[in-house]
Amino acid sequence: MKMAKKLAAVLLAGVLALSVLTACSGSAGPLTKDNVTDYIIDYYKTNGYQAEEEQSMESAAQAVLAYVNSQIGKSEYNGMALREAFSAIIEDADEDTRKGWMSSVTLKDGYFYCVSCTSTEETYRTDLFNQGKTALVATTLVMDESQSEICGWKWTQKPEKWPNDIGVCVIEGTINGKKCMVGMFRIPQ
Repeated sequence: MKMAKKLAAVLLAGVLALSVLTACSGSAGPLTKDNVTDYIIDYYKTNGYQAEEEQSMESAAQAVLAYVNSQIGKSEYNGMALREAFSAIIEDADEDTRKGWMSSVTLKDGYFYCVSCTSTEETYRTDLFNQGKTALVATTLVMDESQSEICGWKWTQKPEKWPNDIGVCVIEGTINGKKCMVGMFRIPQ
């Protein structure tokens, strides 16, 4: 998994570079969940996956967001950056809480489900990065090393063909007064 993330990071760096360069001409589009979702789906398709938006995970992503927002004020998360606190809260959640988040999702065998978060309030030092903010947010959601696995299942038997489809859901929200986006992903095991 770590090697795959490193390879994906290198590939995404190229996509990001192109995205940022095209942003100079004003074609990056506004920072919306739909644009971020499109960037993420294009990224996975570039890497040979069949990726699609999976709106069935939206209520689960909203439940995760609400849970994190209810826990963020605890003293053990004081002083943490938003992404670090988000990841720590997800990791600290018990199994019943995780199952509750995923209760509205029809889980597929052979996939794992993970979630990540990033702030959308950042302002960068260069106009180039500010114009390419949509690509940066998408990149952060996909490549976040602290991306937290919520649940995963093993194959009961080896399939004839390994899946290569990925489900993507991005929502906008607020955690502790900071605007953010949360990405939930269904990824082949």
